[in-house]
Amino acid sequence: MGKRFYKSNNKMLAGVCGGFAEYFKIDPTIVRIGWVVISLLTGIWVGAIAYVACGIIIPNRPSSEEGWDENLKSANDYSSAEDKEFNSHFEEDAKKVKKENKD
Repeated sequence: MGKRFYKSNNKMLAGVCGGFAEYFKIDPTIVRIGWVVISLLTGIWVGAIAYVACGIIIPNRPSSEEGWDENLKSANDYSSAEDKEFNSHFEEDAKKVKKENKD
């Protein structure tokens, strides 16, 4: 299956502009500004109705989308040794607190 269009999780309202930005691989701020400008030039209601319609029609991105888990794992693999050491201190503290709360 080809490229799919979804609402974005990077959203200000419903994720419509973020979805357009992700689909076309551009900055969502540019899409949002463009939407506002076009809405103001064509009458605010046209842009608002179009946004609401898109918010209803465009599906949410499924969290189980193919490759989602692999991307998350690969992002975590880039943690530096310093990051891992830093995080280990918090894990140790969390274990101590759990142990103290049991006692």
